[in-house]
Amino acid sequence: FYSIDELDVWVRSKNGVQPYFFRDSISIYDREIQHKHPSFTFFFPGNATSEILIRLKNESSFEYAFAFFKPDMFYSKYFREYLY
Repeated sequence: FYSIDELDVWVRSKNGVQPYFFRDSISIYDREIQHKHPSFTFFFPGNATSEILIRLKNESSFEYAFAFFKPDMFYSKYFREYLY
């Protein structure tokens, strides 16, 4: 499979800015969530607007889809993905 070289995400909310960075050179075992694709845990304050800024850099052409999951739904999908 093809990987992403760099992915930077900033979540801006009333609590400030939360930065998240992914680099293909980071071992899967050193990632926040040990998954083959970039995965982050975001915290959104309730009853407030949040803005998500994304910068994606890749050497080759690439089609990428973004998805948001509640934690229990992500881990349910994550385990099924690796079991089958």
